Amino acid sequence: PRVLELGCGSGALWAENIQKVPQSITIQLSDISEGMIRDAKSHINGAYQRQVDALAAPRMFEYRQFDCSHIPCEKESVDLVIANHLLFYCGDLNQVLSEVRRVLKPGGRFVTSTYSGRHMREITELVQDFNPDIVLAADNLYEKFGLDNGGEILSHYFGDGNVDRFLYEDAIEINDP
Repeated sequence: PRVLELGCGSGALWAENIQKVPQSITIQLSDISEGMIRDAKSHINGAYQRQVDALAAPRMFEYRQFDCSHIPCEKESVDLVIANHLLFYCGDLNQVLSEVRRVLKPGGRFVTSTYSGRHMREITELVQDFNPDIVLAADNLYEKFGLDNGGEILSHYFGDGNVDRFLYEDAIEINDP
């Protein structure tokens, strides 16, 4: 199986789960930033060195720098594409999703994450009450691709019955100001 992660950042997803990753898969990590690719490689190599089973063979990782609006993979060559908190940053979202659909094998999966308009609402309100001049985010990225519109956007590329939404409930609780 072949996995492609778009916008891999520091590679934390893989480094933190290195022992759970099957050795039989090939994972291509990509990012538009050369620095992020370098960080991901370092982070994952460090995770290998910390493995409990020092004899475990390294999983197959490849690292490539590219803009996800032009994925340098052959048509129908990837089993799984991951885009974790990435799509709302893409300049041409339609082009990116067309590319994802192009590289996915028939029956392949695209897994992406995003957040809603309620993301960090309480912290934003707290900061604004303290000082209205402080702006935490100039753009409401969730308006481009978020929890409320993401399913509809994805259904245009992958079909109405092929988009599932899973919610991850979380909270920040501060007990000592």
